Amino acid sequence: MSEVDPILRGLNTPAAYLIYSLIVLYGVYRFIMNISEKFIEKVTAQLASINTAINNTNSELSKTRESLVGLQHQHLNLEDRVEKIEDKIK
Repeated sequence: MSEVDPILRGLNTPAAYLIYSLIVLYGVYRFIMNISEKFIEKVTAQLASINTAINNTNSELSKTRESLVGLQHQHLNLEDRVEKIEDKIK
């Protein structure tokens, strides 16, 4: 028991408490960093899926715009034809 007494007394010093505190703080720091990294990974994955959805929407809107422009040209051509037919009828 006499060999253990100095060790136990050493563990009960302010320096030992400081070391314990640093170890606990480091553990808390690693725990928070781990949670933060997982959160950042999830947010990054969600942002990537949102970006993909936006790109798909932009593509669909571009196709829709092209279709509308084509329909507008067809409408103008039909109006010209109707005017020509009306002019012939008069």
